[in-house]
Amino acid sequence: MTNDRLAIVKYAFNHLSNGKSELCVNWLIDNYNAKNHPRVLSREKNADVVHKDFSNYISEKAVNGKVSEEGFISYYTDLNAVLPAERDSYFIDIVNKTWGL
Repeated sequence: MTNDRLAIVKYAFNHLSNGKSELCVNWLIDNYNAKNHPRVLSREKNADVVHKDFSNYISEKAVNGKVSEEGFISYYTDLNAVLPAERDSYFIDIVNKTWGL
């Protein structure tokens, strides 16, 4: 993951967690704003599908119902793997828009 991508993911976690080391996976799922995802905004995907995908994949990163910063970064590392390096601004848009940053 590029430094810019990693920085926005860490910023998002810190913003969401208010300094806590873990977040409740259900809270993350409830607060993920799929309707602001760039592919939903461009009408390439349905918000329900994007939200379900997020829910499924972030749940895999949870331990005892909690997602650590490491798990959060791991989720975005997986997303990073499918987006080419030249799509940095798109990746950053995904994080910013879905978390209201």
